[in-house]
Amino acid sequence: MKKLIIAKSKNLENSKYVFLGIPTDLGAKSQRKGRIKAPDKIRELSEDWFIPLKGKLDENKIYDAGNLKLNPKDIFKNIESIKNVTQDYFKKGKTLIVQGGDCSIKYGILSGLNELNKKISVVYIDSHPDLVVADTPYYGSVMGDCLKLKNIDFPKSVFVGIRETEEKEMKIIRDKKMTFFTPIDFKEKSVDEIFKIIKQKTKGNIVYIALDIDSVDPSMAPAVGCITPGGLSTTEIILLIDKLKTLNPVGLDITEFIPQYDVNDITGKLIYRIIHEFIAR
Repeated sequence: MKKLIIAKSKNLENSKYVFLGIPTDLGAKSQRKGRIKAPDKIRELSEDWFIPLKGKLDENKIYDAGNLKLNPKDIFKNIESIKNVTQDYFKKGKTLIVQGGDCSIKYGILSGLNELNKKISVVYIDSHPDLVVADTPYYGSVMGDCLKLKNIDFPKSVFVGIRETEEKEMKIIRDKKMTFFTPIDFKEKSVDEIFKIIKQKTKGNIVYIALDIDSVDPSMAPAVGCITPGGLSTTEIILLIDKLKTLNPVGLDITEFIPQYDVNDITGKLIYRIIHEFIAR
């Protein structure tokens, strides 16, 4: 298996960042399948090396842990495996960069992070808030399922990019006093203004970034499970990630990339750029 080209570290213990692939489609109800190919596609695209827009990469601090082996039929066993593996990395003080996979992996990761017994602010970047409990386990309900995790601090968590919601989801957001930004907010405010609000909101907690690539407008990121027009621009998401990394987040996951639906690798290259900017210092 190819490795992420910028992951030059051969020693986990001496690494700061761990790149981990979690290839699964089990939590996705969309007819579009193929998320299992996303981690290796990002590794393939990483061969087209470029420098970050800001800062520099220390390639000797980046370790590629390969792909997590999952059960092809049992989502519950997979969630438990994801929880155990990611919890171990978090306890070792590693900053995780996870390439999914569908959004169900977020519950496993946040369950692992929950075991640290520290208050967590989630910056949830998605076209949907995923607060609705669905028939398919963890489908459209990742954050709703996370309501039972005691260390996820919902009043100090933030939704970014949401533009397709249900009334009961908005009720939860209002009841929990959660902050959210739609793509329209990014046209009325600068990314810097929005970041300052996020920074103040999450103050005092550890920060985790959960990124569904469908938060980006499908004209710029077409290779996703749910096509929802009116999203963030590529520049907005890159700049936001560049600012969010200053909060020293413990991890970033990127989900819902389906390579076979990409056009000239535009979605995959955007994801690789996001990873670059997240790591660069």
